[in-house]
Amino acid sequence: MQVVIAATGQIISGANLLSATLRLDCVPVPATLEMTAQSTPELDAALVVGAELLVSDPPISITLVKVQPVKTQTIKDGARIGGIACLGVLSGCQRLIEPASKAIILNDTSLISAMRACGARMRSGADIAIPKFVCLKGQIPTVEIAKRLQQEAAVITMQGNQLAAVKIDALLKADPVAKYDPSAVAWLDSTALQRLNKRSFMSVAADGSTIENEGNQTGLAVSYMPQMDTRQLKNLEKVLIHRGTMMRPLKMNMSCGDTVLVGGQVFVVLTAAHRTDTGALGGSSVAATKIWLSNLGVQ
Repeated sequence: MQVVIAATGQIISGANLLSATLRLDCVPVPATLEMTAQSTPELDAALVVGAELLVSDPPISITLVKVQPVKTQTIKDGARIGGIACLGVLSGCQRLIEPASKAIILNDTSLISAMRACGARMRSGADIAIPKFVCLKGQIPTVEIAKRLQQEAAVITMQGNQLAAVKIDALLKADPVAKYDPSAVAWLDSTALQRLNKRSFMSVAADGSTIENEGNQTGLAVSYMPQMDTRQLKNLEKVLIHRGTMMRPLKMNMSCGDTVLVGGQVFVVLTAAHRTDTGALGGSSVAATKIWLSNLGVQ
């Protein structure tokens, strides 16, 4: 995995890059980086909170939000070797993980527009319309964004190096990017566990009558959601359920929101975690991608 310091164009060499995990998730901040590098004067100066890194190809811009020195017990040339542990998020999304400094109330808007109103600054692609968005002062924007996504049965994905809001139905209709044998998957085959991740919902209309999703499923817990219509209640029940995981050789072009074909069935890549361990300080090297597969689960 190539990691470049954006300010200087310097590539962090394999001798100094100890471990890096680029995680792509179908969540409001869809790209995060966990990285540990060897402490050197140059990297100590470059790897600071707010620094921008370019990861993968095409490059995904990551901004560091936490940097912490790490002391080891390893001695080399009479000095103790130190490291730098870093945590970064998709550049432009830092404000989404901080409490809102003011209330944001929008009507007849779009998901990406709501994210921008919350302080996000990023390249974007596909978008979806939402009737209303509210994030009060002091609330975490990602929580409110996730609620609106669920009400529209949609997720946030990465399309290349752009952020996109996509309906779950549209994801499932996309052409699979790869095909695998079922034996490659460690399956989580439990209807009981799937039902724990699903609920039925009800609301109340302006005239006081009860609104329910006509397709409410028996055996599911029921929750009350205010000011919801039948369409939104139906969307709330459309959730991606984790079905299994795969370990593959490093496959950097696999991203969240991609679909794969396994045994003739389409699954959405809910999470793709790309990990590189160089073994620069000893130990084995690793270059692997772990993929979390999901679909709509029990219906």
